[in-house]
This record gives sequence, C-alpha cells and structure tokens, in this order.
Amino acid sequence: MPKKRGLIHTKSEDQRFNWIDTAVADVGSTRRARLAVKYDGVLGPPPPWFTTDTQNAFLTARNRLLDKGGFDGKGYTPEALYRLIARVIEEDKIAIAHPRQALNRGTFLVPPKDREDLQTLAGLWNLFQQGELKGTPLLLGAFLQGRVEQGQNYSAQQAHKARKPRGRVGDGRIRMNDLVKRIVRSHPDDSTKELWAKFPNVLRDCQLDPEWIKDKIEYNFRDKRKRISPGRFKNIVSALRVNNSR
Repeated sequence: MPKKRGLIHTKSEDQRFNWIDTAVADVGSTRRARLAVKYDGVLGPPPPWFTTDTQNAFLTARNRLLDKGGFDGKGYTPEALYRLIARVIEEDKIAIAHPRQALNRGTFLVPPKDREDLQTLAGLWNLFQQGELKGTPLLLGAFLQGRVEQGQNYSAQQAHKARKPRGRVGDGRIRMNDLVKRIVRSHPDDSTKELWAKFPNVLRDCQLDPEWIKDKIEYNFRDKRKRISPGRFKNIVSALRVNNSR
C-alpha cells in the first residue's frame, strides 16, 4: 500500500526545519546575553522597581533598536545607542534651560520609527539615575499611561507633571495591585508578613498618607480614606506569586 505523500519528510524539508531551529536558538541566545549584564540603559534587565508596563516598554524598544533599528534596518550596536541616549538627555536639558530657543536636535537624524524607542530608553535611563525613591512615583504617575509620544520632550513633560498632584489609588492611574506588585518584586524572598510591615513605605512614597488603624492600613482614596486589610494584601501577594511561577 503506497505511503501518503504528506507523511514523507524529504531531505530539503529536514534542512528547512533545522534552519528554523537554529534561527530560534540564535535569537534566544542573543536575548539571554542581553539580560546577562547589569542594567546600563541599553543592556541588562530593567530594575525590579520598574512597573511591568515599563519593563515591557523598555524590552520592546531595546530589542527593536538592536535588531531592526537604523536606516539599513540591521540594528544599532549598543555603543551607538549609548551615544544616542546621551544626546537625547543632553538635548532635553538644553530644551528645558532655553524653552524659547529653537534647537537643532541631532538625535532626530534617525529614522522616524526609531525616535519613540530612543525617547523611551533615554527617559527610563534618566529616571533610573534618580533612584528608586524619586523614580517610582514618576513611573506610577506617568508610564502606566503609556510610553512617551513620538518626538515629545520627555524631561519637560516630567517636570510639568511633577508640579501636579500625584495620581492616587482609585483615580484610574494607580492600582493597588501595582503597588503590591512593586514591593513583591523588590523583596522577592520576604514573607507576606514582612512585606505587609514594609507596605506603608510604598504608600508613603506615592504620597498616599498611610496610617495604621488597628491591624489595617488606611490610605488616601480619591477624596476619601480607604483601608486595606492584611487578608486582602495576602491574597494579592499570593495571586502575584502564583502568576510569576507559571
């Protein structure tokens, strides 16, 4: 009885499958190598106090620029990105110092598709250098709303937002789960009880004015006060750790 044609693997098909396997392995090796060093604005994993959305924005921008950036679409070298990021930050400083002066931005001599990603890397590196204490409220108040828009002056935008009241839990910009996620990632080896004891510091950093009310923590919620119990906190932590273990 003749064999079905669809079940026969030819030599050319085997070679094609081998090439695909090799290509996938090469991509995986490259991505792992980029995460094997300390975060420096281009290479390395983003710090744990960056929000999930911010970490994803960084990784997406970094990988696209390294893999497909530039006019030739062959990607930038890390060294080239370091120079471009430094230039973005320097030009933003000049723009803030001379708001009425027209500037010839050298960093815009790149493909339009690269500009937004460069602004993302530069903005995050600038925030990282400010440290977790100052950088976290800015991340929670700005980056959860999306990445910086194309061609926008990131530093000027942050300075403008810093003059406004910070986002509060319940106004649609900060979620309680995001705040709990931050402390879980910052202290992955701590028990739930230890995290609960440190949680008021997170609320305090976000200007939510936390206060212990018996065994609960009270904090600002829109135009009133709200409380979180240790039981609810424990449930959120457990759900986050279950998701991270998958």
